[in-house]
Amino acid sequence: MTHSPNSPRPFASPLRIDPSPMSVPTHPACLARSARAAELIARRQLVRARTLAILEIVDSSDRLGQIHPDFSPIRWHWGHLIVYEAHWVLRVAGGLDPGRDEWNHAFDPRHTAKADRVHLPDETTLFDYAQQVDQRIADLLDRWSAGTVTSPLLENGYILDLVREHECQHQEIMLMLIALLPPNRKTRPASWSEAPTILTPQDRFDWVEFPGGSFLQGDSSKSFAWDNERPAHEATVPCPFALARQPVSESLYAAFLEDDGYQRPEFWSAEGWRWRDAAHVIGPARWLPPNSPSNPSLTWWVRDLFEDRPLRPDRPVVGLSKHEAEAFARWAGVRLPTESEWEGAARRTDLRSNQPGLEALGAVWEWTASPFAPYPGFQPYPYEGYSQAWFDHRHFVLRGGSWATHPDLLRPSFRNWYQPEVRQALSGLRPARLD
Repeated sequence: MTHSPNSPRPFASPLRIDPSPMSVPTHPACLARSARAAELIARRQLVRARTLAILEIVDSSDRLGQIHPDFSPIRWHWGHLIVYEAHWVLRVAGGLDPGRDEWNHAFDPRHTAKADRVHLPDETTLFDYAQQVDQRIADLLDRWSAGTVTSPLLENGYILDLVREHECQHQEIMLMLIALLPPNRKTRPASWSEAPTILTPQDRFDWVEFPGGSFLQGDSSKSFAWDNERPAHEATVPCPFALARQPVSESLYAAFLEDDGYQRPEFWSAEGWRWRDAAHVIGPARWLPPNSPSNPSLTWWVRDLFEDRPLRPDRPVVGLSKHEAEAFARWAGVRLPTESEWEGAARRTDLRSNQPGLEALGAVWEWTASPFAPYPGFQPYPYEGYSQAWFDHRHFVLRGGSWATHPDLLRPSFRNWYQPEVRQALSGLRPARLD
């Protein structure tokens, strides 16, 4: 694939941060901050390199156009994460003018409808501004290391962790959208080595038993975590329970389709059946029906990131709404786990190095039965818009992660959330046993 003249430079070119000539005092606190600053810069350079590789997968027209009407264009995500880090690191934490105030409205999701997010700066201008922001952040960290600038948001590099994880989340959204495109509109970057998780082929559920009881849910560490992961609190699972060792595979889900699961209302909630009917849903979002323009074969196929392929028994089903996950669960005689069950099981799996536990954590986002809600004592930080706006009883929690999730986000406390009809996400399910 050749890139259009609209993108004159390859996105895969790494951003260069020139070292500052400022010398750092030898005071132990300054040395500690200097080491932390070097770590923060190195980590965000790795994340930015991945972002640029993702952008290189598609050409300029697909980066600018809306791939799906419910999601912003890829170029908008690229510009948004640059403006976001300029605002929070340079303006709020550093007290600096980041420039480009005229972009604030275009890249603020509160002010611009998704359909209007195609009127954007050209990519060369965005790339140049990203380089400027990177260098200014490096300079700010030099001053923080030397103790000449202070801010609660800079303490231990908190705000750098925040913008890095924010970028990781937008990486996944970009990959999620790119995966919807046909293979002939994508090119695998030479540096791309990521691959989906391989499951053990299964024709039934293999259960892992967990005791009931109380545990510390959420994040209690001194490391970065989002406001909705805190405060850590005692959660109780009143009864013993069991979760499937692996997420539901493509072959297991295909049995649901073959049993006319999408035509049998007894497996669906009333809301889910109305949605299925109105949206004309006949299978998972990334599955290509037989004898269709995208799939002339006689069997269902799956659209992966770089290829269309037949169903496989060793891959998790991806592209399910919560409605579909619940319908499959009723058909199979199982249920979705609660958020507390999921986290309690995941934490026990992390600790049980010599015992079999859950497998393929991070293979696919796993729907839970729990609404996205604040933990007891929740405080929005550093702004209300990240979590608090979505505590609306219409968003439900997904746990785990997917093949597109950056490793920085793969922790037991991390919470994702979507409305129950969203199926473009890289989502599936790991059922709980119905006891």
